[in-house]
Amino acid sequence: MSVDLFFFVGFWTNERIKAFLSGVPNDKMIILDLNSEVSPIWSKTQSYFGKPFIWCLLHNYGGIRAIYGNLTRIGTGPVEALNTTGSTMTGVGITPEGIEHNPIVYDLMGEMSWRSEKVDDIQSWMYEYVGRRYGISNLSNNVRTAWQYLLEGAYQYHFAGDIKSIVGRAPQLVMATDFRLSATQMAAAWQLLMEAVALKELNPSVGPLRYDLVDIGRQVLVNTFVDLHTMYRLAYLKYSSMSFNSSLELTILASAMHDLIIDLDALLASNSNFLLGTWISDARNSAPSTSPKSVSDNLEFNARNQITMWGPRENINDYASKAWSGLVGDYYGSRWKLLTSMVIEAVKTQQQFNQSAYDDARLQLEQKWSYDIKAYPTEPQGDTIQIADILIRKYYPGMDHVSDHFQIVSNKDIAGHNLFGSDSTSGPWSRLFNQVAWLCEVNPTCMGFNSLGLLKNSTDDMQASMGTTLFLKKVHA
Repeated sequence: MSVDLFFFVGFWTNERIKAFLSGVPNDKMIILDLNSEVSPIWSKTQSYFGKPFIWCLLHNYGGIRAIYGNLTRIGTGPVEALNTTGSTMTGVGITPEGIEHNPIVYDLMGEMSWRSEKVDDIQSWMYEYVGRRYGISNLSNNVRTAWQYLLEGAYQYHFAGDIKSIVGRAPQLVMATDFRLSATQMAAAWQLLMEAVALKELNPSVGPLRYDLVDIGRQVLVNTFVDLHTMYRLAYLKYSSMSFNSSLELTILASAMHDLIIDLDALLASNSNFLLGTWISDARNSAPSTSPKSVSDNLEFNARNQITMWGPRENINDYASKAWSGLVGDYYGSRWKLLTSMVIEAVKTQQQFNQSAYDDARLQLEQKWSYDIKAYPTEPQGDTIQIADILIRKYYPGMDHVSDHFQIVSNKDIAGHNLFGSDSTSGPWSRLFNQVAWLCEVNPTCMGFNSLGLLKNSTDDMQASMGTTLFLKKVHA
């Protein structure tokens, strides 16, 4: 088809849209309904008043990585649009700013190009997809449950909010996070897939499986980082409001945050799809072979700058942040170390943390990194299965470990004293039992937690509560 004109229509009134479109014959224009799965315009404009349009999946901005996507909407929306009375839909399109993430989303969208009927049972479609992806005909209960958790906790949502990991955002003490994803179900899915590997229900050599174990594990770890950051922020606020000048709690939590970033970087390093080195190497190698080294250096600078500051002074800072080994450990890790060190120094000197001073210091760090020419690996380092197993054992201790470190008290609870806030439901993002235990262990002010996933900073006001179990931290010599 020859398309003579292309227009993007934003937030116009219907009257203006109709007037604008009427100036072009119907056979000389085709419209991309750019974000159909979230905010379709065709349904508000009588199919663009007769102009042909394409139902598009936008899904992603900046090539950022998070596990999400509304599979139900993608599996029904295009067919519903096509079958609407008076529809001028002529096809489907994919229009993201980055597609190297969430393979299931793009697999389904690609299939919708050929379907004349909706995917009414998205769960069954998903199980068939997983079987193809992992090369198995019968899914075990572990695999089915893992992907059911992913469907419920991540793949029923499209996002207009901020889904970008706070690990890859310019650090602050207060940072907004979109909590519609279920950190609890994501963590459970990761553990179930690893359990399926251990029981030989899945072949650990299958590439897509190893990719998923890295990507789901990545999401789990960055979700965990949100909880660590929340505890760190609350620890500082306690100092700020009460002039409590001990830096011990902040130091311990900062150490846990930095350790998690190192662990995350190691997991990412185990898969070729998550390497900063490939990005930089491709940029340097694009220089003509006869060009001086300065050309390759300049190409590397632009490659580094585009995924970080995107300009000389954070012009579009972190818009295209990436979950790549090397970038996470060196660049993001350094920014978080700088923040925590400046916060702890402020507490030690009984001063308030100066965010502006930190931002200035961070900019210098970012600019220096952009001009660096440190080489990063272009091949995976370490074994995904072994690394994932180590991390799950670390962040999700088994019941034997929990029993050794916590006294278990049945049918009891503690009124109030929630470490995450005064609200009776305030708690960590992930309420998975063994992860809550780890969060309590790592925080020196946590005295225990209950079976609802709420961390407690005191053992006072204990009372009867049928069906609730308390886990009180033991004191070890």
